[in-house]
Amino acid sequence: MEERVQAIVLKTLDYRDHQRIVTLMTEQMGLLSFLIRGLKKENRFALTTPFSHGEYVLKKGKGELLSFRDGTLFSDHETLRTNYQFLKTAGDMASLLLKTQLPGKPAPKLFALFLAYLGKVAHFEDTRSLPLSFMLKLMTHDGWISWEDKSFFPISVTEVEWKLLKTLALSRSFSQLRGLSPSSDLYERMQCLNVLSE
Repeated sequence: MEERVQAIVLKTLDYRDHQRIVTLMTEQMGLLSFLIRGLKKENRFALTTPFSHGEYVLKKGKGELLSFRDGTLFSDHETLRTNYQFLKTAGDMASLLLKTQLPGKPAPKLFALFLAYLGKVAHFEDTRSLPLSFMLKLMTHDGWISWEDKSFFPISVTEVEWKLLKTLALSRSFSQLRGLSPSSDLYERMQCLNVLSE
């Protein structure tokens, strides 16, 4: 039985000669992994590059891993690989999805959010607001935090920090995010949240 999914590559692992295990964030099925053989054929390498976005036709095999049948590349997000900070920002967001999402659990809103954020990374000089905003939106989506009372927030924050975090979490435009710049201290404290640790 074949599955046709729209997906973004989160992680890859080279396996034997010209094979690779690929973990995807899919629109329809959440996280899933597949094995691809013959990486030198056609555009298979591009379809397995981290942050590539495409349509994947996968088939259920005997084991847990699906196997690759066909695919169409929509975007390889090449601009992310032109700058270390862009790549790190995309990697931080991908890491959040890998840590928090369950295999096979659909999360179409998170998929759309991740795709939108990937497309904007290269348009930000200070990229700290993007992964922080993504983290807060993910935590809000999954019900880990509420914006009713800052005393219930998982870390201690000042009133100014609370307002900034709330804006990052609830903003509806990238232009609003572009003007926000969290301090290095706040950014590091948010990165160390136990709820997101491995």
